[in-house]
Amino acid sequence: MEARILTEVEQLINDILASRGVAFDPKRLVASCIGNVIMIVLFGRRFDHSDPDFQHILADFDALLAKLRVELDVFPILRRLPYYKKSMAELRVITERSYGILSKLIAACRQVFSPFFTNLLFNIHVIYIAHEVRESLKANGPVKSDKITRKCGKPNNRSTEKKLP
Repeated sequence: MEARILTEVEQLINDILASRGVAFDPKRLVASCIGNVIMIVLFGRRFDHSDPDFQHILADFDALLAKLRVELDVFPILRRLPYYKKSMAELRVITERSYGILSKLIAACRQVFSPFFTNLLFNIHVIYIAHEVRESLKANGPVKSDKITRKCGKPNNRSTEKKLP
């Protein structure tokens, strides 16, 4: 794992050096590096920084963080106001697009790894949580993390984990 992270850091350094002193936005490079480390952990492979699916995932994650509103968790009635309805509709679109991309990646992992492989089991758990969040967004808007925990069980307690539907 350490070698894979080091590879991403080396790629980041090479990309910075390739700019040759020209001004650039480091946010994209750092997000790609961190995103690739996460993808290596989840899916066992890295993505090229120009991969369209990878760029969509990064853009969607950035958009989700920008659009999530704490006040909707505190005051759920606000979801009925036009401004928040529009924001919730945008969140649903972003979530569904990301869900589709992640589903394809997990399906590819299922073909490569045996069903007993640890990464695959973790990926199945992740897709289950993503599915629950997607369904909750359709029904109620943003979901609180304790709601996911109640549905999926504690992450380290395998006896309470539910299987995929």
